[in-house]
Formats: sequence, C-alpha cells, structure tokens
Amino acid sequence: GKLRVDHDKKILEMQLNVDTSGASQDTHDVRSLSGGERSFSTVCFICSLWNLMESPFRCLDEFDVFMDLMNRKVAMKLLVEHAAHDQQRRQYILFTPQDMSHFNKKFKNMKIMQLEAPERNND
Repeated sequence: GKLRVDHDKKILEMQLNVDTSGASQDTHDVRSLSGGERSFSTVCFICSLWNLMESPFRCLDEFDVFMDLMNRKVAMKLLVEHAAHDQQRRQYILFTPQDMSHFNKKFKNMKIMQLEAPERNND
C-alpha cells in the first residue's frame, strides 16, 4: 500500500493493494473497499503504528465486526501473535463479539474472558 501525508493541507491518503497473491500492483482508495477490507486494513495500519510508539496498554474494540470469516481469522492471528511476542512489555486488550476460546490453547499467559449474552426482554 501507499500512505501520503500532506501536512500543509492536513490530508492523509491511504492506497491499498487487496490482492493477496501478489500478482497485482494496483492500489485502491480506502473509500472503495468493502467494510471487511477496510476493517482489516485498519487493523494492519494500527499494528504498524503500534510498532512506532511506546505505551503500556494497547486496546481495540470490536475491530472485526465487519470482517468476513477469513479476514477475521487472519487479523486475530496477527494480533494475538503480536501480543504474545510483546507480552513482557505491554498488555493487550481486544474486545470482540466473536468466540476466542480456541486461542487459549496456543499461547500461555493469555486470558480470554467471555461475557454472558445479554438478556433480552422481548415483551
């Protein structure tokens, strides 16, 4: 992808290549992406920014709700592996409405808390 910053005009433009095969070099304006592609691209961009800044906590809330199953799986794997390798320096807090129980078996020092579904009063 490409990132262009115009400080004078206060504009940030992002162009992304969504072809995972590497066959195409075409980039797309972020506004033309689907909700899931945009969410996945945002997660990748945030991970890149995290590598440039120091903070004791890193949090994301419902970042995967618009992603399809494949993008959600790749994004969660990316985030969880990033957090697992960085766990001595930071605490990661990821909120998602998706089931995450399968990650407990892969990484030590990871705690997954699942809340009960809210009770709905359908009167």
